Amino acid sequence: MDFVSAIAFFSIAFISSAGLMPIVIKYAREKGLTEENNARKTHREKVSNLGGTSIFAGCALTVFFILQPDTGSPVMAFALGLPLLLLGILDDIFKVGITTRLVLQSVLAAVLFEMGFQFVLFEGVWLINLAATVLMVLVLINAYNFIDGINGLAGGLGLVGSIFFGYLLTSKGATEIGLVCFAYAGSLLGFLSFNFGKKAKIFMGDNGSTVMGFFMAIMVLANMQHSDSSTNEVADWPLLLSVVAIPITDIFKVALFRVLRQESPFQADRTHIHHLLTDRALSHPAACGVLVGWTILTMVVCNYLPEVLQWQFVLSATSMPYLLALGISLVKNLRPAPASVPAQERTTLHNLQANSASA
Repeated sequence: MDFVSAIAFFSIAFISSAGLMPIVIKYAREKGLTEENNARKTHREKVSNLGGTSIFAGCALTVFFILQPDTGSPVMAFALGLPLLLLGILDDIFKVGITTRLVLQSVLAAVLFEMGFQFVLFEGVWLINLAATVLMVLVLINAYNFIDGINGLAGGLGLVGSIFFGYLLTSKGATEIGLVCFAYAGSLLGFLSFNFGKKAKIFMGDNGSTVMGFFMAIMVLANMQHSDSSTNEVADWPLLLSVVAIPITDIFKVALFRVLRQESPFQADRTHIHHLLTDRALSHPAACGVLVGWTILTMVVCNYLPEVLQWQFVLSATSMPYLLALGISLVKNLRPAPASVPAQERTTLHNLQANSASA
């Protein structure tokens, strides 16, 4: 692995993204392009949700000016994120129907398939493999869109995931795509310097979260594509799943419960894992730290586990954040309820009654 190149791409993208962020913030404030407050939002201040533009630009400037890939390079797959970025901007400003978004996502997933980024379930059965690829891309795009609910969470998960995927890809010899992963990680860190904490200066918006999910799908498919042909490709799946486990678990859990309530799977609510944690006891930075930290731990441990234990570990690890939320809720419910009248007031009232009786 070329650590010097990885650090260079990461650093240049970080500087580019962080440098563009104040420009986007100022422009959004001048034009009134800020996120609307509603019952699901905890912020009161006017904040721009166009952070995805700086993330994409910081990564693109780094990759295309340094690597200068030709049209046949697999790196060009990341350029397909531009239509998602533009549609995301329109959605954040004017709102775009879910059907339009899903159609564009499906088309881009099919283009990825034609470029060689394929989720191969059965050798030679292209229709099933195409359907599997499109479905996987759709799930990841919307999973990262769904998980973008508190400051720093989606960006933090994308940051650690991009670094880990970059490490895996460069170790497998896919140096160009690996460097793109490091560049994207640097851009995300530039964004997080303006987003993490109790008060964010800018949000990622759909224009950032959908592109992130798309890029994560490319990274997963690229790792599958560069799996060691001498071993079973299935051996890589638990390790790849450990990176995206929390967003995927969350979208399936949330969508299932919405369907059971006879609601649209895309109907917004506060039942995501980050809401379960923050609505019970944890602050936004603490909940973000728990989920990102648990992802890092899961990735590292899974990487060193023998193959036979990887699946069991990843599947059990995905349930831990929900068990934590349940435990916090139980502890909170076991606390004695406060008396309706404070102790000092009860004492004063008792003395008044006693004095009245003696009089």
